[in-house]
Amino acid sequence: INWNNKLKEEIVKSSRFKKNYTFFRNNLSIQKKALNDDFLSSFNFGTSDSNLTLTLVTNPSCKYCKEFYPTFMRIINNYGNKIHVRLVLDADLDNFSEELRSTYINMASIYENSEDKTTFFVALEEWYKIRTDKNGIDKWNNKYSHLFKNQENVIATLNNQKKWRKINDINFTPDIFINGYQYPIEYDRADLEYFLSEMIE
Repeated sequence: INWNNKLKEEIVKSSRFKKNYTFFRNNLSIQKKALNDDFLSSFNFGTSDSNLTLTLVTNPSCKYCKEFYPTFMRIINNYGNKIHVRLVLDADLDNFSEELRSTYINMASIYENSEDKTTFFVALEEWYKIRTDKNGIDKWNNKYSHLFKNQENVIATLNNQKKWRKINDINFTPDIFINGYQYPIEYDRADLEYFLSEMIE
């Protein structure tokens, strides 16, 4: 019992320390900074002139991305009018199977051709829920098939994103950058929500 109580106290202390914004900000400032953003063809949402830019590198086939995505959607829903959100797909079209290649191109086409860009983020959220369900995938394709056009443009976009990832040595997903600084590995990705309101201020 004493050991359990002590463990609970340590967890509370650790949580309090972890949620300290000053410590987080200082830790963030010493992380790797992304380069060559000038040619990054990201999928953008929110307020482009915000003082806070959040970049997410994600992979529609990644289970860890699937786990983080609900947090990402809450961030979009709660702060989308206050921050600039950029999403990058971890796509290597030259080395993908034809099926996987089509998935990424179709995904990018949804962003390219939708009037309301939130459609893209919702489509990706839906994809994570059905990504291993063939019937679900067929329904998803039918739902968004009217947006699967202008594919030469989106292929160029995905290749630019690949170039940016290569220059910045991004080899895992999900990877997060805040104003260009890589999210500290000491924090769970879901912890990002703790600090957003203070970062926006």
